[in-house]
Amino acid sequence: DEEKGTFDNNMFDIHFFNYYFDIHFFTFQAASVTDSRHITQIENAYYYVNPPESTSLTRIEEPPLHSFIQKILHQDLQKTNEDKILRLMRKIDWENEELSTACVQWLAAGWRSKHTGRRCLARLVAGLASWQEVVGSRVVDSVLEDLRITLEHPHPRHNQRRIAMARYLGELYNYKLVDSRDIFNALYSFITFGVSMDHSVESQLDPPDSAFRIRLVCVLLETCGAYFNSGSSKKKLDYFLIFFQNYYWYKQTDPFWTEENPFPIYVSNIYHECLSS
Repeated sequence: DEEKGTFDNNMFDIHFFNYYFDIHFFTFQAASVTDSRHITQIENAYYYVNPPESTSLTRIEEPPLHSFIQKILHQDLQKTNEDKILRLMRKIDWENEELSTACVQWLAAGWRSKHTGRRCLARLVAGLASWQEVVGSRVVDSVLEDLRITLEHPHPRHNQRRIAMARYLGELYNYKLVDSRDIFNALYSFITFGVSMDHSVESQLDPPDSAFRIRLVCVLLETCGAYFNSGSSKKKLDYFLIFFQNYYWYKQTDPFWTEENPFPIYVSNIYHECLSS
């Protein structure tokens, strides 16, 4: 049986014999067996007994301190223990360049946190920034860079990450870590970066069948748009909404969408809900 075949194959004297048997076996198979189903069955049985050699991946072990910090930031952090974790983060040796750089990366990785913990993470960054001023600016730069990179590489596997980071950017603005200019720069980049406003010229960064950038705008406005209700910020928002509506109707009227393949209804719903609110 297969178990005995594996045992025999690992014995030294039989393994040496099997090397020559393999050559004759596959030569005979290629000459006599024509049914692809039989070939598959034979090969499955053979490779079960004698699996091909594979190089094992070496896992890089992280220092215990690194694993501990990631755990408290992305798994344990919640409203009830914010103060405790803030005290722990303040005790870190921020003069250590390697450790401080890693901490900034983890603080900027809002997509790793649970949905309910994202606001807590933004509050934690605000608390740290009042003690270590450089932390706030470095985290914001990392978040903006992450959003930019995912726009340059619009693979669907990054969609949930982009949604999470857009929401996290809005939470950082709510805690006064981001200037309104950065928010509007991000909003305009969602509807202009790599976008072709000509239906005859297809963009690789914003293909006709993708309406995901509309969701990004709506998520960011849903998170922090309520604070743009007066002064110059309200005027900037009113101007942006004009461009946003133009982008929405450009996407909806693309020839790609037909009666048989209609524009996604959920995108229309979140767009109208965003404008109404």
